[in-house]
Amino acid sequence: ALAPGFMILTPLIQEIPLSKINLETHPFCLVKGEEVARLGESLAGVGLLNLPRVQSGPDGRWRPVTGWKRLMAAAGLNWPAVPAAVLPPETPEAHRLLLYLHDNAFTRPFSPLEQALLASRLLAYWDRDTLVAKGLPLLGLPPSPVHLDRLLAAAALGYAWRELLAEGRLALTIAPR
Repeated sequence: ALAPGFMILTPLIQEIPLSKINLETHPFCLVKGEEVARLGESLAGVGLLNLPRVQSGPDGRWRPVTGWKRLMAAAGLNWPAVPAAVLPPETPEAHRLLLYLHDNAFTRPFSPLEQALLASRLLAYWDRDTLVAKGLPLLGLPPSPVHLDRLLAAAALGYAWRELLAEGRLALTIAPR
């Protein structure tokens, strides 16, 4: 069975000029420059192996749903355009969030701040039990209600505390206090 909020789509593959993609905004801009640089080396060596997914934005520009680092690396290489999977405008937020989650869950660990923000957003679409059972393992965490409570408390922190969490200078167990 598909996860709540997930729909089966066959995206259109289209060549998108990088100048038409809004790379300034992304739901989780927590990327270090060296990560994009390493990805750029990979793109220069073997090309784009996994297409980013984009959706048209209200301003007429494309907004990244998945593959933001790939797009940043391609821009750093001065590529004029990239092939991308274009999602229909009516693609619900829940589906875009799950695409982002699955695009990243098996390729890298999420930072504690990413885990907190994703859990908070997923709770808008899943009940607590589903989030604990299915969402937390995708975030690299044990399926525990205690972990969910810690994540939700951390997601409610102010900007300065979130920065500490993102930098690994604040433990998730301390964040809710």
